[in-house]
Amino acid sequence: MFYLRLVTLSYSTLLIAGILLGTPVYLFLSSDILQRVFNTQGADGFLLSRLAATWQNWMDLLRAFAGAWLLSRQVFVLDPAWDEGVYVKFAVVGGILAAGVAVQVVYYSRHIYCLCPVFYLAGVSFGLVDWWIALYGLLAGLFFGAIANSTEAFFLSMAITIAIAGYFFHGISPEWVVACVLLVLPVSIALSIHESLISVIRRRPVSVE
Repeated sequence: MFYLRLVTLSYSTLLIAGILLGTPVYLFLSSDILQRVFNTQGADGFLLSRLAATWQNWMDLLRAFAGAWLLSRQVFVLDPAWDEGVYVKFAVVGGILAAGVAVQVVYYSRHIYCLCPVFYLAGVSFGLVDWWIALYGLLAGLFFGAIANSTEAFFLSMAITIAIAGYFFHGISPEWVVACVLLVLPVSIALSIHESLISVIRRRPVSVE
């Protein structure tokens, strides 16, 4: 209970951040996208151009950035005298964000599917760490994801780059540690339930000869 004397909470901001981060993306998916999810067997590669052409992914980017920024900078006001407060704060922030990521990844409809929150986690990263560190990570993720044609490669290379850049600029800090853990979370969830990450994109139109 002594923590309550050292932290000021903005409950209204926490509610807004929770709605932005915790609303499942599948609520906004069209039947066309859902049919593709149901019909996809195995990993479908890193389909950046088709991801960028799907408006739900850009919505994910914006809401995840706004939610992570509010949660990490506006919800908790720490007493400056509490030296360990920042670590407790980011443990709580990390837990809330991890729950948000899990809600985006896991989709159940007579079977468990793992959706791939590429834009969502890019937004979370920019909301948590300095923009240039997140940008380094994003560029590395795009490069290695395209080279390997793998969303797993995107997440892992982005996490590694943010860790290296974050340590170089700030040493060990909870912001980039949380960001890196969140970036590997979708891969960990998919591996733990033996499913592949499925991109949120539309089906290719069927050509009529």
